[in-house]
Formats: sequence, C-alpha cells, structure tokens
Amino acid sequence: MEYKACLASEFSLFSFRVKNLISDFSLLGIEYQTLASSYLARNEKLENSQLPSRV
Repeated sequence: MEYKACLASEFSLFSFRVKNLISDFSLLGIEYQTLASSYLARNEKLENSQLPSRV
C-alpha cells in the first residue's frame, strides 16, 4: 500500500515538473517574440532614419 502512495506521489511530482517545463517553454516563446518584435522595430526605425528627407 505504501508503494502505491509513493508511486502516486512520484507521478504527481513528475506531472508538476512537466507542467513547469511547458510553462517555461511558453515563457521562452514570449521572450523570443518580444525580442523579434523589438529587433524588427529597431530595423524599421533605422531604415526610416536612412531615407532621404524631403523638404
């Protein structure tokens, strides 16, 4: 009986770790999107500043 309780506890811990891993990956995805969008915004700003200004 103790073995089953221990096994259930281990499985619960394992599923908790898997959920943490999934949330870490989703956070990493959000960080990547933020980085990519700031990079694109910086490039766009750079391109706009290099355009000849019309007076």
